[in-house]
Amino acid sequence: MRLEIQHFSKIKQASIKLDGITVIAGENNTGKSTVGKILSCMFNSMYKVDEKASQKKKEQIESLLRYNWQNSWYHNLKNDDQRVTVNVPSRTSRKRYANAAELIMAADEERKIEIISELYDNLRNVIDDESRDALCHEVLEKVNSILNLKNEAVEQTLIADTFGRYFYGQMNDLYEPESEAKAILLIQGKKIQVGIKQNSEYMIEREISVMHEAISIDSPAIMDYMNSWEYSDGLSEQDLHLLQKLSANIPDNAIGKLMAEEKISDILKMLSEVTIGKVIKNEDGDFFSGR
Repeated sequence: MRLEIQHFSKIKQASIKLDGITVIAGENNTGKSTVGKILSCMFNSMYKVDEKASQKKKEQIESLLRYNWQNSWYHNLKNDDQRVTVNVPSRTSRKRYANAAELIMAADEERKIEIISELYDNLRNVIDDESRDALCHEVLEKVNSILNLKNEAVEQTLIADTFGRYFYGQMNDLYEPESEAKAILLIQGKKIQVGIKQNSEYMIEREISVMHEAISIDSPAIMDYMNSWEYSDGLSEQDLHLLQKLSANIPDNAIGKLMAEEKISDILKMLSEVTIGKVIKNEDGDFFSGR
């Protein structure tokens, strides 16, 4: 695997062969961590990006269905007594919107309007049938506008968002901002290329699907947040991704736990060899760095 970089953030040009353990050495503020960020962005933004695009559409439809129901209900209440009839959707009833959105994603036009009509049936308490039918067709039109979005456009937006978050919107060359930033990843002779102009115009080419995510550890001190990352403000996108993955992938079975402990032990040993101090796990299972 090889990574080619041109005019990306602090890096004017670099060609890096990634084979096994690859060490990148250099002075401070020369772009070493930029390489890790680029790799993380390319892997994580494109991993199952087609599924992510479909999920984003579903979430948008779910939000649309819920918003229009709530908006119609609150703007058409006839009297205070009816507030008891239908309450604001609870966590349980919100599943109805998620289920409806999923059904709509796979339905034809006739079935879509049926699903929306069934979902909005209790609006009969506050609006007449003609108004409710008009609302259902209006919502259907908005739903179709979401479904008609090209998947490639949604995928490109997701990829661009990931790069923007990791680099805080500054991807182009800091010293030659008019030049095009390029990152080319070559895997088994296949190319994945991202080109960026003015930190906002993306040109993406993919000849191969990304089958794995990447984890980037910028500093072992991040382990201090291992047990409370949900409440930690100011962490970078790559640190949040790392902590989320570490927290979400705790095996439930005995064999998995043993394998995970061996991997963690190897990682901690490697970190201790290249940093001052040691990464320690205490009796409560908490991780922290110490000297």
